[in-house]
Amino acid sequence: MKTTPGGLRGSFPVPTTDPVSGATISLLVESADGSSQILLDAGTGVLNLLPRLRPGALLALTHFHLDHLLGLPLLVPSGLSGILTARPDAATILSRIYSPPVWPVPAFNAPFALAAPGKPHVHGALTVAFHPVAHPDGCHAIRIDEPATGESLVLATDIEWSLMPPAARAAFAGFAHGATDLWFDCHFFPSELPSHRGWGHSSWEEAVDAARLASAKSVHPLHYSPRATEAETGDLRARFAAPTRPPVTPSRP
Repeated sequence: MKTTPGGLRGSFPVPTTDPVSGATISLLVESADGSSQILLDAGTGVLNLLPRLRPGALLALTHFHLDHLLGLPLLVPSGLSGILTARPDAATILSRIYSPPVWPVPAFNAPFALAAPGKPHVHGALTVAFHPVAHPDGCHAIRIDEPATGESLVLATDIEWSLMPPAARAAFAGFAHGATDLWFDCHFFPSELPSHRGWGHSSWEEAVDAARLASAKSVHPLHYSPRATEAETGDLRARFAAPTRPPVTPSRP
């Protein structure tokens, strides 16, 4: 299984020397043989992924805040096979966002599919599952497994770890257990958390805690604050590269 990040920034895009660091959340997951593609969220990072995207890809959405949807109009010509969400009112929500006078043309033309609780959705060589996490207006972590290789990915963007009681953390750990790669929200530095309670985001320390609890093989930071400089995100990656249990590997911003 191969994962290509197209955007790793949170809230809104920012100018950086690295277009992936500056664009908002979107990741492309492909099966080992390249036959199956799943796009995770549709932030402005979609623009960086379009050259790799093929007709028949599935779009899976964690939630409906604008920074995760801004790239949706770019996908209209791409030939998506469907849009998978955990909300039955997804089509209504997106129609409200992308309609006149806010947006002049339809921004999606793929059929919607509702993820069944506790039952993975099969997309070619990959399976997709959703798990609720703490975030204003609701959000779901997404897990993708490739049975043929035993590899797995969990995307936990827009999660406020400190607001999840022990039972909720244990449930998330069960959902993410043994993930090959855990992509986890690192919007705030630890010192910023007390003044941002209820904002729906976590810190790099909490990402490592979640990875350890889930026995994930590696953890990667994403959803960088729009205020974070490239020097600060570089420091974040250096922290992730420090020895930990489980291993914590850096990823490009």
